[in-house]
Amino acid sequence: MNPTKTRSVRNRTVNTLASLLALAVFFAFAESGFAQGAITNGQNHVGEISSAGETDEWTFVAEAGKRIDVTLSEGAVDTAFSPKIEVTGPDDTVLISNTGALVTGGAAVTALEGIHKIKVSANAESGAGSTGTYTLRFTILPDSFVVPSGDEGGEIIAGDIKAASINEPGDVDIWRFSATEGENVTVEVTRTSGSFTLFAILSTPENDPPFLLNPDAISINYPSAVGGVYYLRIAAGGDGISTGNYTISLNGATEPQPLDISSIAFTPDHTAAFSFEVEAGKTYQLQRSTDLDEWSDVGDPFTADKTETIQLSELETSSVFYRAQDVTP
Repeated sequence: MNPTKTRSVRNRTVNTLASLLALAVFFAFAESGFAQGAITNGQNHVGEISSAGETDEWTFVAEAGKRIDVTLSEGAVDTAFSPKIEVTGPDDTVLISNTGALVTGGAAVTALEGIHKIKVSANAESGAGSTGTYTLRFTILPDSFVVPSGDEGGEIIAGDIKAASINEPGDVDIWRFSATEGENVTVEVTRTSGSFTLFAILSTPENDPPFLLNPDAISINYPSAVGGVYYLRIAAGGDGISTGNYTISLNGATEPQPLDISSIAFTPDHTAAFSFEVEAGKTYQLQRSTDLDEWSDVGDPFTADKTETIQLSELETSSVFYRAQDVTP
């Protein structure tokens, strides 16, 4: 008999069950918003250059061959502040270096495994203002990610039509879906308002993303040669300043398979633990939702031999729902 594994979660919730079994458990969710330090994939990180010559340094760990995208923006209003961004690898090789008036950023593929750095400062050469606030958005795909509170993105399944928006300069949405080998997957992204140019990047299990630009709509018809998890990154093309609304729909992809809850237990110390049967060798991602529609990742993917027990603490003041999604590569 395989032992029961235990996973503890603090300051973030865990998500369990793809068959929409809802646990009305209460938990405090802390969103990242502190300048400098480790950066979270998909999260919006807010910082400030408060004095001339100051540099904020963020870090992330990546394997070789991963695609990274960074976007640095002032916000909705252009000010005198002109931000500068630089991304370096573990050997201090510069991977991205760019400046902009309102939005800047860039993309690269990591060459080495290890700790990478993102440096944010004022563009002193522009003669513009040397201080100001900024929002840093970072994605590394394919990999697990979080959906910022109040933003769009996350899991999409066959038959879904979801409404979303690029609601400020530099905004980024990340979507994820699963497909089996040989399936013909169709993803439709259609601009419904605004004047922004759709910019989409599809990351496949083979990690070979195409770039897709279209003013009004993007249609991706992809014969999945390899089964696994696919990621779609949506942003505004061109200068990245324009905003607007869009819809995203998916057809032909595999629907998530339900997991059976084997037990649920609440303890006197305000924790809840539940177990579910899993397939040996599979990888699962815990997820959380407040409306059974939008789901966000919590924690890192995990692999269990048979039964996984998750403990929740620091109960919330409103109902939330949990599930575990099969994200086996």
